[in-house]
Amino acid sequence: MSFLAHYCAPLRKKYQNLIRYAETRAKYQASVVCDLHETLVSSNLFEKGIGYAIFSRKLITGEIAAGVFRLDVFCLGVRTAYANVMDEATYQERIRKTNEQAPLETIHPACCCKLVDQCVHFALNLGFGPHKEYDLARIIFGDVDPGVCPRRFTFGRNGRPTFIPRAEDDADRCQKILNLLKSICGPDGFDYIRE
Repeated sequence: MSFLAHYCAPLRKKYQNLIRYAETRAKYQASVVCDLHETLVSSNLFEKGIGYAIFSRKLITGEIAAGVFRLDVFCLGVRTAYANVMDEATYQERIRKTNEQAPLETIHPACCCKLVDQCVHFALNLGFGPHKEYDLARIIFGDVDPGVCPRRFTFGRNGRPTFIPRAEDDADRCQKILNLLKSICGPDGFDYIRE
């Protein structure tokens, strides 16, 4: 391999990855006019405080566009969010794996939107913004009106914000979260549970 080929190979790969990302993002953004595929939520979301909301549409290519939101309904709101377009077999495999972690059940599309939106609003009132990919992932909701959902969602645990550290929360992050909760809610206005 020549020096130039050796030097250019990583750049070529990076360029190809950027093109793939742009194509996926464009397909995802276009998915809002496609038929709804399914909307799912972790069945034990409000018992455990953490789980998933998944909103998917089927593209005319047969691919599935999915907005996946990992929700912390006790405190932090949307911990992670991502938007992806994949073939149906890959989508089904990911749903199977997610279902093993946290059993999923069908939810009305309007209720899925309402749940995610209200979870974000709850966390914002505590000083926590949604994951950086939230705005992109949320595009999939399209013109679904969360206002038609008759369900009521109650956030927090027993009526109080409750921070339960997860595997990704190191000691520094936990301390920042606790400091913010103290400044917003006061020292006795929230609960902290170590599992």
